[in-house]
Amino acid sequence: MKKLLFTLLCMCSAGLCGAEELPDNYFFAAMQDELSRTMKQLKRPGLPRPFYGAYKVEELQRFPVAAASFGQLYPVTVSDAQIEAYAVLNIGSAKEDSMGYAHESYWVDYAYRLWSDEGTGKNYHALRQALWRVTDRAYIFAAEVYQQKQAYKRQKNLHQDWPDFVPGKQAHYVETLPAFTPADTEELQTWAQDLSQAGRTRAYLEQFAVEIAPQQQNVYYLNSLGGFYQWARRATRVEWKVTLRNKDGYKKQLRREIWLAEITPQTGAELAAENTVFLEELDGMYNAQKGTTYVGPVLLTPDAAGGFLGHVLVKNLQNVNPLLSAQFPSDPSAGKLRGNLGLRVLSNVADVYDKPHERTFNGKPLGGFMPVDDEGVAAQELALVTGGK
Repeated sequence: MKKLLFTLLCMCSAGLCGAEELPDNYFFAAMQDELSRTMKQLKRPGLPRPFYGAYKVEELQRFPVAAASFGQLYPVTVSDAQIEAYAVLNIGSAKEDSMGYAHESYWVDYAYRLWSDEGTGKNYHALRQALWRVTDRAYIFAAEVYQQKQAYKRQKNLHQDWPDFVPGKQAHYVETLPAFTPADTEELQTWAQDLSQAGRTRAYLEQFAVEIAPQQQNVYYLNSLGGFYQWARRATRVEWKVTLRNKDGYKKQLRREIWLAEITPQTGAELAAENTVFLEELDGMYNAQKGTTYVGPVLLTPDAAGGFLGHVLVKNLQNVNPLLSAQFPSDPSAGKLRGNLGLRVLSNVADVYDKPHERTFNGKPLGGFMPVDDEGVAAQELALVTGGK
């Protein structure tokens, strides 16, 4: 009896702890209250009610941008904060749900796209109102997809013994959000002026502007199964905007962008070195001669190699479960390499990993940081390609 009572007390404590682990801020208060209303009250005549819902809110805070062209500062107007609310609903039942089908009036790869609402006010009531609006749109969309999916399955005489929706074990991740303190605006302006001033040494440049924009993104997520997360990404965007006229008189506009994980005492020198390398590349573009036909191996710069790998490999490893579609015999957005398990896709010296817990690499912030994914499941490191396979 004592053992049973102890077990029950532990279970009750765990339940209370799970509820109390939600961060104490108006973002989670609004998401939790709206999610409760959605799951208990949202229903339209003739349509099934939601059995799964999720909300995500992104709060983007910005510092004033330091911007200069050829050494002269110029103003850049940005909003001090922007909040976007997202919602996704699944209606019907786990056996027959509203996901996995490409809606006829949308591009196929948007079938799982969350609905957003920009310009949300920065308080509980404004966020509740925004969540209500996106919930309404998500429900209408889910209802249309559900009806089309059921009609398609009847038409194709599709039957299955397994459920459409199988949730994974839910997880949570919460970190204390750092205060968004003002940057040293004068220092950023000095860097922008010095970097852009170097463009005056090239007569072929009609514009050489540099913008430095610190920002912080706070992300909040909650779903009806108990998965949630809260974390922040802080970074500084440095962007070069260039207009170049080559020897033949042709004008070319270029942009280069890098992201800094943090501002350190070495940042000024690092940006100056980056600026010098970029100017040397522009010299090469100005002096470049018209190319001739070439067939053979190609050496890629680091940036080009990353873009090439992203387009050829990463894109084709995504969406491994094709959507049902009345428009296409097979889902064109599904990853082309989904059937190549165990086959060679890269050089045998190449290994590729997905590391969602990494926040930076060589001092650069990574955009893929995600300790818990948008289904409330703990993210894991994956070996995608080993020895080229």
